[in-house]
Amino acid sequence: MTRFISNPLHSLRGRYLLATLSLAFLMLISAWLTEIYVNSASHSGHHNLSQRNHILPINRAIRYAVHDAVNALNAYVLSPNESMRQVFKTRIGDSIQASQELSIQNWHYISEQAEDIKLLIADLGSLREHGIALMQLRDNTESLFPAMTLLRDVLTPNNVSFNTAASLAHDDLASELFNPIDDPIYQKISAARQHWANMIITFRGYVALLTGTFGPDNPDILQQEKNIELLYVQVMDVLHELQALDRNELGFQTIESLMQMHTAAQTWYQAYKHVREIYGTSKWRADAPYMHQKIFPIQNSIQQRLVRLDIAIELSNKEDLGVLSKVSSSVLNTFWFVIIFTLSSIIIGYYFLSRNILSPLSRITTALRSESLKDTENPLPQFNTIETRQLISAFLDMRDQVQTRQEALEYQALHDSLTGLPNRVLLQDRLQQTIARGIRDNSTCALMIMDLDRFKEINDTLGHHFGDAILQQVGLRLTNALREEDTIARLGGDEFAILLPNTDAAHAQLVAEKIIQELEAPFTVDSHKLYARASLGIAVFPEHGDNSNSLIQHADVAMYISKAANKHYSFYNTQQDQHSLDRLTRINNFRHALQYDRLELHYQPKFSVHTGKLIGAEALLRWPHPAQTPASAMETISLAEQTGLIRPLTLWVIDAALQQYALWDKGGTPFSLSINLSPSSLQDQSLEKHIKAILDKYQVYPGNLRLEITENALMTDPERARIILTALATLGINISLDDFGTGYSSLAYLKQLPLSELKIDKSFVIEMHTDEGKASIVRSAIDLAHNLGMNVVAEGVESQATLDTLERLGCDIAQGFHLGRPIPADQFQELINCHAA
Repeated sequence: MTRFISNPLHSLRGRYLLATLSLAFLMLISAWLTEIYVNSASHSGHHNLSQRNHILPINRAIRYAVHDAVNALNAYVLSPNESMRQVFKTRIGDSIQASQELSIQNWHYISEQAEDIKLLIADLGSLREHGIALMQLRDNTESLFPAMTLLRDVLTPNNVSFNTAASLAHDDLASELFNPIDDPIYQKISAARQHWANMIITFRGYVALLTGTFGPDNPDILQQEKNIELLYVQVMDVLHELQALDRNELGFQTIESLMQMHTAAQTWYQAYKHVREIYGTSKWRADAPYMHQKIFPIQNSIQQRLVRLDIAIELSNKEDLGVLSKVSSSVLNTFWFVIIFTLSSIIIGYYFLSRNILSPLSRITTALRSESLKDTENPLPQFNTIETRQLISAFLDMRDQVQTRQEALEYQALHDSLTGLPNRVLLQDRLQQTIARGIRDNSTCALMIMDLDRFKEINDTLGHHFGDAILQQVGLRLTNALREEDTIARLGGDEFAILLPNTDAAHAQLVAEKIIQELEAPFTVDSHKLYARASLGIAVFPEHGDNSNSLIQHADVAMYISKAANKHYSFYNTQQDQHSLDRLTRINNFRHALQYDRLELHYQPKFSVHTGKLIGAEALLRWPHPAQTPASAMETISLAEQTGLIRPLTLWVIDAALQQYALWDKGGTPFSLSINLSPSSLQDQSLEKHIKAILDKYQVYPGNLRLEITENALMTDPERARIILTALATLGINISLDDFGTGYSSLAYLKQLPLSELKIDKSFVIEMHTDEGKASIVRSAIDLAHNLGMNVVAEGVESQATLDTLERLGCDIAQGFHLGRPIPADQFQELINCHAA
């Protein structure tokens, strides 16, 4: 705002200042009469106020320093780090220094609190001493968690002893038998090792839950304890069976190993019960009692002493207020004198207000209204007072700011707030201008619609923060890859549009390939590397449309054609347009089928290769639709993935399958039920919670449920898949590796997963009795699975010859059209009844 420099009397402020000085001179005599008394009475109050103003910051500094020190101590207990240790030491030192400064203050209320201040200094020293002791306790894991000694000195050595003895027993049997895998004793020892390994895995998860954030009150701990007890009973049952055998059937090494395994298991179990007793008490973690018994009482004592000091200061305030009230009664007479002069001033002031302010404001208002209407015939008036000239200047500044904000609002209305790119409205405008120019100049242009595949999966799994960051990076890459005259717009969600003026089909294809190349590199968000493949649809003016709406629609259709054909980009093709409509219709029908429970499950039986008994069923999705060609399971899953319905579809399949299984189980013929999981399911962190809820809902034992996952699904995000599968296995659910042999997973990585079953892909099984190479692959897979303690399932058994070969190779379970096709639940019930008879 412009500053005006002129004669002070030209300013209303100057005129009123002159009048005020005249009035002040008249009041000076009456004020002087009370000055001596007021100064005398208030001197003491001023002195006390000065002392309080010096003491209050010290008191406040002590309070804040103690608060910061205790907060740092709490933070160190939660997550030890050196910075919190230094904060504690620094702030507790600050509080002690401030309290020592408080003790030397010369004020009568402080002297009355001298004993409290000495005790305050002592409490602060104790707080520092105990705080350092608590941090040292927190740094010592064995002191912090009393159960750690048992874990290190008893549980871990006995686990090693058990596994070593089991390995020696296996080796002893393997040296005496031609085919030890088929030997019952060898199988029982393998079963004991498997139960033991599952128990150790469950125990590790149990300890992790106990020592976690929620401590021993975590509700999942009870289930973990039940699982450990069950697995221990299974281990001991197998050992008792082995020890009951005739000693002539066992080698000397095997007998010694069984005794060592039995002793190690019992010792381990006793130590485990001791660990559980420790974590069942309040002494499972040593730092919390220390906080309650040492730190908190001292902190409360410090706060109480500071409160008492505050009360002393408040008493001083009240005394000073009493003195001031006496002064105020003496000044009252002077006040009435002032009122008379004030009323006179108001009357005179109103006259000057009307003449110098109200009238000019009215003229300025009229001029400003004309200015807003662009009326140049009624310009802003000129005044000789500084205030009115400043008011006009302020209006002109405000007008400029409003214009700037209006331009900003127009920008926001035409651009995407996340990426800063043009939005659909601005794209439509530029596209219309480009088409108009093309009609006038006989030139061509191209429009691309681009969609990010897997973006919804990233957004739903990792959160909108990751999705927004990827969209911003996509916008930057597109901007760097294209010309300055090209327009890149975000249409919404993960959909972008690219307008290429003066571009034919050949050049549009080159641009599309350049865009695909730009987006192939991973996107880095918070140290995560993510990939988002793009699908583009291209429409060229005037070949594929002569107006903006048709070009946008046809480019959108071409984009869906790209996604359906799994291609990077496609040009619009009138012959494929109808196919795109059919696909959209099928997608809508699928949504309707899932919403109104129009999907079905069929069940394919699984049989024991050695006994021929029915031992399980695999649930397979079916989508019957009378008006369309029945969709295959793969097509249905693909539609669910593309439309973002894979998660509700997965939960529907699990719920429907377990509901049916509960009905079969009540009939007295329990067996395992297999359900396939899609790759995206292994990215869903809430999968374990939902499956547990469904198991509880239908009262199905987790061990009767088997979840099947493929190798390729595992390798999409191996670490996240391992975490989710481990959580499911902790519930007692069996995990099966499906389509083994067709993926590219590492055997070393497979050993880290809680797998209990391996399914050999049918491409190897179907012709294995005629193709020695495929038979070798199947044989190797069976040996590998058995060595890893897993059962083997062969799918695709379509002949008796194949079944005979599998039996000769030692395969455990078989399924295929030769044994039984997928059938509805009522027909499967008849199959159960038949085998039960």
